[in-house]
Amino acid sequence: MVCKLEKSLKNPFRSFNYFVNYFIMVMLKLTLSLFLIFVLILVTVPNSFAEQSAEELFEIGVDYYFEFFDDSVQDSGYKAIEYFDKALEIDPEHLQALIHKAEILHGFDGNFEETMALFDKALEIDPTEPYALVNKGSVLANNGNLEESMALYETALEHNPDFFQAKLNIAIILYSQEKYSEAIPLLQEYLEETDENFDIAEMLLKNAQENRPVTQEEYKELEEKWDPTNLIPITLLIKVVVAYAETDNEEISNDDGGCLIATATYGTELAPQVQLLREIRDNTLFSTTSGTSFMSGFNTIYYSFAPTVADWERESPLFKETVKTLITPMLSTLSIMSLAEDGSEEQVLGLGISVIALNLGMYIAAPAMIGLQVRKIIKFQNY
Repeated sequence: MVCKLEKSLKNPFRSFNYFVNYFIMVMLKLTLSLFLIFVLILVTVPNSFAEQSAEELFEIGVDYYFEFFDDSVQDSGYKAIEYFDKALEIDPEHLQALIHKAEILHGFDGNFEETMALFDKALEIDPTEPYALVNKGSVLANNGNLEESMALYETALEHNPDFFQAKLNIAIILYSQEKYSEAIPLLQEYLEETDENFDIAEMLLKNAQENRPVTQEEYKELEEKWDPTNLIPITLLIKVVVAYAETDNEEISNDDGGCLIATATYGTELAPQVQLLREIRDNTLFSTTSGTSFMSGFNTIYYSFAPTVADWERESPLFKETVKTLITPMLSTLSIMSLAEDGSEEQVLGLGISVIALNLGMYIAAPAMIGLQVRKIIKFQNY
């Protein structure tokens, strides 16, 4: 009787134990099956989620991109690059992320090598991509490489006949070379085909028909109407403006907009360093009589050599880097001028004298002292 009872008690336990083991095995098989199905989906189905995510990140970056160019918000430029980089991590061949990042980098400090590398990568993916061709051409044009930039514009037009930006850029190069008869038909075609940058094209056409370059006032108008998201080689016209002013014996005006050496050094007028110089000039120096008088004399001296130095920079990367190294400390000292918030004569004059003293110390006194010390050491060693 006891044995039967024990057997009956054991059977339920054994049945329950069997059920638990069976349940565990079923769940393991189900989990393994689901895992294999998930892996199979990842392998066989296109990674649409990754692509969508990359596109979403790119679109967020584009919003910051326009804030940077339209509103000159420097932080937005860094944010844009951050989102473009995230998009490129997911999709390394995202063409527009590569192109937009290159434009931002060029807008920051004219980082020529990194900008070119991004455009080159985009063109490896698609050799006929019009924005990559034209924007790379414009960066080259602004650095003085007109022959290669023309070839890129022509390639863009060959594969994309409706990409009018390339036609305008070719016309600008021809115009800057005073090849007015060649620029006129291109400008006429451009104006018939699109309304983009209409004011710029119309002004250049009018001047080309009159066989004359852009005046200082006209260049200022061009700057105001220029859309910085379109990399037009507008900086080519700066040299034309200066040459025109010199041939007409005109004094360079206070608001000419031509920080020639800084623009050539940092590659673009949108670089923070160039913007700093303009802000100090327009908002601080020109707000006082003493500052205006100083700038009048300074411009006379500056524009006697600046175009030549800017040309040398475009022709020689080594010379460009040397100039950048030399002027960077000076730009740091000039930022002191932004402390003159109320624009009073006393503040501007006092800070101006301080800046001049600092620069004399850095560029003349310090090297002279170092030279004297070196001379003493050499003399001592000879004894």
